[in-house]
Amino acid sequence: MSFDIHDDYLTTSELAWVREGFSKDFPWFFYDHLNDKSNDKPILGNYYFNHCLIERGQVLSPEHLIVFQPLIDKLNIRLDDIMRMKANLYPRTQRRVHHRSHVDYQPGSGFTALFYLNTNNGLTVVDGKKKIKSVENRMLFFDGSQKHHSTTCTNTNFRITVNFSIFH
Repeated sequence: MSFDIHDDYLTTSELAWVREGFSKDFPWFFYDHLNDKSNDKPILGNYYFNHCLIERGQVLSPEHLIVFQPLIDKLNIRLDDIMRMKANLYPRTQRRVHHRSHVDYQPGSGFTALFYLNTNNGLTVVDGKKKIKSVENRMLFFDGSQKHHSTTCTNTNFRITVNFSIFH
């Protein structure tokens, strides 16, 4: 299991730019089957809001992509290298809910970069063993072909992450 954590990933002004972009009518879309489409009946607590910006290298939301320019610039990647880029918002729950484990892609395809916008007690759990805390301005790099999952938080109103699945 290999991963790399970078705290204070963006400069103060870059982080302020991203934060401000989320505070100005950023559109969120509700999904009641987080990581589980095998069931017609939603699993209680297995929901979130997301906004997919890039899918299979195609920009789906060009008017909102500017919010994430500091992250894209710092990653030093071309938009064509991004398999998927999405912002995730997990609302607060009374108890921490662990979502189902999943993989982002098949082995050897690329890597995942996960940016944490706010500090809270939510987690990313990689390979069922390593728990990474949600810390504002933290970037986690890991092999997204490893099983991993997210959780909700209980100590703030929401948890926001930005997920990049990137081709090698």
